[in-house]
Amino acid sequence: WSHVCGRRRELWWRSMRLPWRHCIEPRGCRLRRVFGRGLCSSEAAGPLPFRSARKVLLVSKTTRYENELARLAQTHCAVQAPALLQAQAKQQGSDLEWLRTAHDAHEASVAALRAGLQRLPWKAEVQVVKCYGGLRRAHIADADFVFSLGGDGTLLRTASFVQGFEAPLICGINTNPSRSHGTLCVNYAQQDCREICMADPEVVDRFLTWLSSDEVQYVTRNRIRVTVSQPSGKQSGAHQTMLALNDVLVAEHEAQKASYYEMSFSHQPAGASSEQIVVEKHKSSGLLVTTGTGSTAWSKSILALQPAMVQRVLELAGSDLSSDPMLPERVADAYNGRLSFSPDSPTMRFVVREPIINGVFACNHASGFANGISVLARSEDLRIS
Repeated sequence: WSHVCGRRRELWWRSMRLPWRHCIEPRGCRLRRVFGRGLCSSEAAGPLPFRSARKVLLVSKTTRYENELARLAQTHCAVQAPALLQAQAKQQGSDLEWLRTAHDAHEASVAALRAGLQRLPWKAEVQVVKCYGGLRRAHIADADFVFSLGGDGTLLRTASFVQGFEAPLICGINTNPSRSHGTLCVNYAQQDCREICMADPEVVDRFLTWLSSDEVQYVTRNRIRVTVSQPSGKQSGAHQTMLALNDVLVAEHEAQKASYYEMSFSHQPAGASSEQIVVEKHKSSGLLVTTGTGSTAWSKSILALQPAMVQRVLELAGSDLSSDPMLPERVADAYNGRLSFSPDSPTMRFVVREPIINGVFACNHASGFANGISVLARSEDLRIS
């Protein structure tokens, strides 16, 4: 999973067994972003704009350097961890200096933003918490405005603490643009391509002035609400609800095993006056459901065409590419450019990963859009993450 990988403590990110029916609906909290890239908030009518914020929360990512030190501190003395990490990196041929430099650049950006907030013409209470191990729902609920400092993963985890519709605006800042694309983060600070430009007080002051202006635009982002419930005949009333800003994956716990499930979804075909319900049984490597926010990530990687693939298809169709050798690249770019859709779209895209198609199983809808999706697990260890 490109954006949400590894273990997550929150329910909606954690892999869990699904012997039940689970429904996926494009409902729940609606989020917003700013500058065309990166401000998330709830649908609440009155989230405070930045210039009105009096309680500002900075959510800082845990850098890889910090993670490595923490790992060694679990088995050794914390004081010895830096020296042990140095020796380990030398033995493995790893570039520890780069890790330390990236860590220092991130911490400098956090410190510079905090100092810039304290220079504002209005008094703002600023609190800094770590994304892992420090952030709590109460922090988000108590803040007027939130900055997530890291990359897309930091912003996604921060947004996962948003509950209900009363939530502050969340602005994502990419603190390491040389190593992280930061699709969901603002691009203001990266305009000069310097890795630690947000550590420059002048850049920070200009950024905060811009953020306080009327040029700021907010874009609504929908999340997926997943309801896991017992099928009829089982325990009544037993259900769980999860929220996802990017994607939802339904698949076997052991990746090498085929996922077997029955999927039904509602959609309205072009020209139809009402919704239709489609029911199919699939065997595949999993079912991915994505929001408009997630449509730039995992699902796009699955569905994207490569120019070499287009060229091969055109050659098989008998096309002569000698007069227009760039045609495959233009076709691939045009197709891939249509894979993303608006983050405020009320629909979801589903993608059946590597469907098994033979004399027994079929897949008439390998991908598409739906207003609601219901999945009934047929295999023993189908999970959602």
